[in-house]
Amino acid sequence: QISRHDCFALVLLGQTLFDPYLLFSLAGQLSYLLSYGLIVIPAAKPWQRSLLINLLSLPVIIYHNYSFSWLTFLANIILTPVFESLIIPLTIFSLLIQNFSVLLKIIESGFTCLYKPVLALADSNWTQITTGHINIFIAVLLVGITLLAVATLKIKWFDWLLLGYCLITIVNRFPLRGEITFIDIGQGDSILMTTPGHRQTCLIDTGGRLNFGKYKSNYNRVEQITIPYLKYRGITHLDYVFLSHQDADHIGDLHVLLKKFPVHQVIFADGMQQNHAVAKQLLPFKKVVQFKAVHVHDSWIFNPEFKIKVLWPKSLSRGINEDSLTLLVQVQNKKWLFSGDLNRDNELKLFKHPQIINYLKAGHHGSKTASDPKFLQMLHPQLVLISAGRHNRYGHPSPETIVNLKHLHIPSINTADQGMINWYYTIWHQQTWKLFLKEQQK
Repeated sequence: QISRHDCFALVLLGQTLFDPYLLFSLAGQLSYLLSYGLIVIPAAKPWQRSLLINLLSLPVIIYHNYSFSWLTFLANIILTPVFESLIIPLTIFSLLIQNFSVLLKIIESGFTCLYKPVLALADSNWTQITTGHINIFIAVLLVGITLLAVATLKIKWFDWLLLGYCLITIVNRFPLRGEITFIDIGQGDSILMTTPGHRQTCLIDTGGRLNFGKYKSNYNRVEQITIPYLKYRGITHLDYVFLSHQDADHIGDLHVLLKKFPVHQVIFADGMQQNHAVAKQLLPFKKVVQFKAVHVHDSWIFNPEFKIKVLWPKSLSRGINEDSLTLLVQVQNKKWLFSGDLNRDNELKLFKHPQIINYLKAGHHGSKTASDPKFLQMLHPQLVLISAGRHNRYGHPSPETIVNLKHLHIPSINTADQGMINWYYTIWHQQTWKLFLKEQQK
């Protein structure tokens, strides 16, 4: 003799008693939000309920995933009857036959066959609408407005929702600031560069996991770290991906990136396409991605305040450390130098005279094979950035490199210590640094 609202509240309170962190998870949030939606939605027809339920889930999905699949709306309308009449009964039935492993495997195989094509479609790039991140206050506000919309079915609330989602997407896709970000992918390099306004995007290397002996990991940093960060920023594609050289910790996950995220052009030093390891990753995508081999002095001018120039290699590349594609990037009044794993001898050949380089990415993750003291003295950067993994097996950065930097009074920061490192600049020439770990400690 209690109302549906009271029944819902009692169940939520009861489960929260045994699982206090229930509503901190995406699964918990969606389960109870959509269950409550079934209570308040007045629509009688199943397809209408399914459509409104999907709309109710949208703020939570965007808050966690920064994008959603429009195909989900259609798929759920089709699958809801299947879920109600088949999946739920079979799930309950499976609880009663836990001792019959053969029957359980048959049911599990059936679920896999049913969900596999749905998940494949949901993960396809052409079905995804990337909105970018929203903070928790906006997410809660959107949930509240959506509840009013689905409960009252008044057009004005749907209009407010449409306006809200449009504004969120526009703000994230056309930001007033650009960035150079050292993505924390562990041991390896992956650097994102963007311009403000009508955003253009570049990625230097993708990172990748080195395999040792017979152990091979299915974990890849592109899918787990890089792509979620790109979506977080509202980035829908990469205009350019620069490849420094063949090493797995630089381009090992390239094939994953090209498969999972839209890339317009892949750029590498001429000759690197003949490298077996590189060609193997590029070959499956030659019909969907442009490949461009570049030479010394080739350049790109995205706008008057963002330019990239190739400094190395001066001969055909073999894809090894000594041939690392080296880029000089000028952003507003700052100059950056990215040299991959370039060795000391070739560092000294980059410039004939002392140069003004504001920010330098330490060669070879701070290894003693790079960052020659004469080279550092010639550039004397304001800051050296090191991209390395915590407790990596190579001991990067080398103590010798750190001593040289201290001796020359050049400060340095390391992704192993600080996590993701962001440098932002605005159209008003405001420039700021943001260190992930420093932010966490505040």
